[in-house]
Amino acid sequence: MSSDSSDLLYWMRIILASNRGMLMELEITSIITSGTVMQLVAVANIIDVDFILALNISLNQAMVYVLTGLYGQSFDLGDSVCLLFMTQLIAAFIVILLVSPPHTLQEAVLDPIHTATYIVFMLSACALFSKTWIEISGSGPWDVARAIVGGHRESSMYKELNRVIPAAATFGGAILGLLSVAAEREF
Repeated sequence: MSSDSSDLLYWMRIILASNRGMLMELEITSIITSGTVMQLVAVANIIDVDFILALNISLNQAMVYVLTGLYGQSFDLGDSVCLLFMTQLIAAFIVILLVSPPHTLQEAVLDPIHTATYIVFMLSACALFSKTWIEISGSGPWDVARAIVGGHRESSMYKELNRVIPAAATFGGAILGLLSVAAEREF
């Protein structure tokens, strides 16, 4: 029997470059599953998605993972590993809830920790993505210095551009994150 037929998540592990039972796999699976379920339920207005519901779904998903033996039989894994799996899945759901936008302005005012966490996450993620993007897109300080100078005094130009370009990209990304927060349709 080949490994891809005995392992239900074989192809997902290939795509994510993870091994069976790694923490990365647990986090990605729980984020994808929780995000999909929560979005479907919230968009369809079937129920009001709140913290208790999310915690309940995460606990049930964690129990299904452990009890069905997805990562091995529970008696082979041991109680501490099973508890670790369940704790990690629940923590992933809590993180997802904290970085989701408040639904109304009243909710944003009444729950300042959730609101602040969401805003800080959005600003940080957009700033980090913007800074990373200049490096991988070919518009970083070295690339711009080579394009402008063409080999002469490249290092002195790089020093100046290295001072300006990453700061401008980070600031621009944070501003885009702030615009995203302000434009959030639920907020």
